[in-house]
Amino acid sequence: MENTGEWLHDFEELDPLFSSPHIPTDAEIAAIVDRFVQGNLTDLEAEAAFERLRRAKKQVLPVLMDLCRSPEPRLHSVGADLISELELTQAKKPLRKLVEDLALEDEHKLFLLRALEAIGGLSPGENPLLYLRDPERLVRKAQEMFFDLLNNPLELTRLLEEQVEGEEFHPLLNARMLDEIASARDRRALNFFQCLLHASQDQVVLKAIEGLCKIGDPDVIPTLEERATYDPSPRVRKAAQDAVSSLSNEPQAREPSILHLPVTPPSVECCALSTIDGEGSQMCVLIWRMPEGERVGINVLLNDELGIQQCVILEGEKPVAALEEALEHNFGGAGAHLSTVEVSLAQARTELERAYRISLRAHKRLPPVYIALRSWLLGEDTRSVVSYPVPQIQPEELDTLLRQSPELFQLIEFSSWVFDLPGPEARWRRYGRKFLAEETEEARATLITQALTKVLSPRLCAQIKTRLERQAWFLAQLYEEEELPKMALAASAALGAASEVPPIEHPFLREMMRQTLSLVNVTFI
Repeated sequence: MENTGEWLHDFEELDPLFSSPHIPTDAEIAAIVDRFVQGNLTDLEAEAAFERLRRAKKQVLPVLMDLCRSPEPRLHSVGADLISELELTQAKKPLRKLVEDLALEDEHKLFLLRALEAIGGLSPGENPLLYLRDPERLVRKAQEMFFDLLNNPLELTRLLEEQVEGEEFHPLLNARMLDEIASARDRRALNFFQCLLHASQDQVVLKAIEGLCKIGDPDVIPTLEERATYDPSPRVRKAAQDAVSSLSNEPQAREPSILHLPVTPPSVECCALSTIDGEGSQMCVLIWRMPEGERVGINVLLNDELGIQQCVILEGEKPVAALEEALEHNFGGAGAHLSTVEVSLAQARTELERAYRISLRAHKRLPPVYIALRSWLLGEDTRSVVSYPVPQIQPEELDTLLRQSPELFQLIEFSSWVFDLPGPEARWRRYGRKFLAEETEEARATLITQALTKVLSPRLCAQIKTRLERQAWFLAQLYEEEELPKMALAASAALGAASEVPPIEHPFLREMMRQTLSLVNVTFI
């Protein structure tokens, strides 16, 4: 009887080719394997495909062995990888017979040996290199391919996602391995080590600093100076400062070989910034078109207190198309809404670099994958993006616009602008219930004043002032009515040092607290 385990629930929205609970037919096995060969599966599709194939290991084995026999690298690599992933121990004998074939190229055998080792097909202590005709040449070639990978930003992000994320041990981050990479003194490893300067583990960051010193390229001094000044770890700051002193005595950087030049950034296809939410957060979405035609997207989460907090990379047509669709519908899923504005790559770069500086000042390390792709911000942008200027306020308009500024809360762009309430949750819930129970506007106004007194600080007022000023630009792009960005500018100006409006009497802040108290019992802020 076939098992219809709970895993099926996770895959029920997928193509039946992957999600069907039935044992796959020979035709379905061939179709699933072909999708792996084409490389156009999402992570969820691949996971579901593994589940289906595991249910028919006997039928799957000859299909994968046919791939393993092929001299075409794309085919035998997929065959070997699937044997490893599916743990097809039945492949031990046919794989061993293949690797003993003297006619097979060493590069071909290497994939098969990895699969053989993964399924326990090698005897304890057996040296797989003995099956190769010229292992030293293969090692040199593998080393060259590895440094080419490190020099390619997209390939580097894949490596970082696999090796750096999480707290697990990863072989590439082993101190001995990092020493060996640095000892080659290959400039193609510079970006890799600069990414590791933002790893979560201090010991990895310290080894990255050592690695940069071994490579000995003075071009990395500005990056090390940033770590020496802003890293949260005193040990890292000290090591980075020592590295700066050491590299300052190095001769001028060697000219890179023409074969080792950085990969040219791809052409950008889409850049968009979201409006700013009540916590000072926004998203920056970029989509690039690679020279081979495929697309890559990133979604960067920014915050005006912590800078760049997260960087999600999307590869494959389906995930990138889903990102495009979310942009088109203003991320409107699950009742949420986040307005976005198309911007030039230059403006996206300016915003991301501003957020980068905020991260430094906040003594935060950045997502390593963002560092890997940072050079792409210097790529080509052939789009023509229209940007509308923010209207100017005349002095005689200021008071009227400030009184009108509470109307901004009728816009979806201000739906999340509520105060982060300090102190016990229960106290604020009582405030909220009392606020809603009051029958007179005068009584509610008193509660708003009391609440603002507990919440407002010069620092928070300065933050809201800046957020309003920046939000005004987005309103000018999204709406034809010039009064809307003017209201935001007026509310911002009234929070300035020269303003005579007390913060607790500020119309925009009072309306913001009104919204906060109205919602506090729906979901605690």
